[in-house]
Amino acid sequence: MKFSITCRKTIWIGLFFGICGLLYPNYSGAFSGPTFVPAQIEYVRINATVMEVNTDKSYVVIAEKWFDITEFKIGAEIYKTKLLDPEGKDISLKSIKKAQRVIVLGIKLSKDRFIADSIQVKAAGKEGLKKYQLIPQARSIKPLP
Repeated sequence: MKFSITCRKTIWIGLFFGICGLLYPNYSGAFSGPTFVPAQIEYVRINATVMEVNTDKSYVVIAEKWFDITEFKIGAEIYKTKLLDPEGKDISLKSIKKAQRVIVLGIKLSKDRFIADSIQVKAAGKEGLKKYQLIPQARSIKPLP
């Protein structure tokens, strides 16, 4: 009789942990993207135009620098590249077009290769007002009589 009670408790405990494992899986070992140590990260901020967008390989070339659009891990936290419109709302990679003005925040991998943390499209016509000095119109000179 005592043997069957012990077996039942073992089975119920096993079922409990099995169901808990299915309901709350641990994905920490499943991450396969790049991992960074916070103290060794070099951040960059670029305000430039888009030169190329590749949706198949998930990258963007901005100011002759390659920015991967991917998930990455800093310490124990997993992040994903944010693609934003001028108002700060999420957009897809297909929404970013060649020759658009963008602001990119990223992490440097090598000289020309980066991982984008966020890419925000700038609104057309809001690239910053450039103040030009106007030259006053020259007075017409009349010859002396």
